[in-house]
Amino acid sequence: MKTLLKLLMCGLFSLSISLLARAGTLDAFERSADADNTHPAAGTPTRHGDANDGTSFGACRNDEHGEDDGFGACLAEGAVMALAYGGVNSLALVYPPQDSDFQRRENGDAVIPFMAFDTSYQRVAGDVSAMDYRGELGAAFIGFQARTTLYDENSSGDDLKITQLHGLYRMSFGKQVEVDLGFGSLTIRGEQKETGFSMTTPVLIHPNDHLGIEWRPVWSTIKENRITDNDLSVTTGWRYVSFRIGYRWVTSDTVSLNGPQAGLSLRW
Repeated sequence: MKTLLKLLMCGLFSLSISLLARAGTLDAFERSADADNTHPAAGTPTRHGDANDGTSFGACRNDEHGEDDGFGACLAEGAVMALAYGGVNSLALVYPPQDSDFQRRENGDAVIPFMAFDTSYQRVAGDVSAMDYRGELGAAFIGFQARTTLYDENSSGDDLKITQLHGLYRMSFGKQVEVDLGFGSLTIRGEQKETGFSMTTPVLIHPNDHLGIEWRPVWSTIKENRITDNDLSVTTGWRYVSFRIGYRWVTSDTVSLNGPQAGLSLRW
């Protein structure tokens, strides 16, 4: 309890000691995400690359012989090629080219699903618990996911709702690996409602129908406050349905909602 009070005092210095004593973990998390950050004072030095020093990372530079010596340019070109290949492969999994031996995705596969639904129960430290629901719709390389987590704290009676909405560019590498790139929003609803920008890069590895590893990181900002969400889970089961167990870290600048979780995954 002393540690929690210290965190609350740092994040909510303007409140009275009596209010701090009654605040709970969920209330502290909401306030840490909603706090207005102080901008750096004028004259604070910042580091910027000199446009004339020849060291700008990612610039495509030519020497006096016209030869490209930019490592950043090569790295960017490789990233673009990987993005393009992943998207084309996702399209081919759903709509394989005619007269080819490309293996088509089967209904119920975990990679590039047409529809998916996950639900899990999480036990957070103390007397905080959460129910989580995630749905996904998509076809080939285009997808959309919505995720809602409902937190409840028994001692204080506080509750908190976190909603994530992301449009996805879904890339597959074979039938076993999927890497997505998503952009959207994160909304926190407690005593107030706040919304900010969010991005995600889920990574799914399913070597077969019975085993899989999924990592779903999300990075968000609300009023310049950073919120990170890392969900790492192992799935086991069959095509269409599997059980999942793992751990989830949801962290603001001052408060964390971390804990083990277990649930069920459905896909088609």
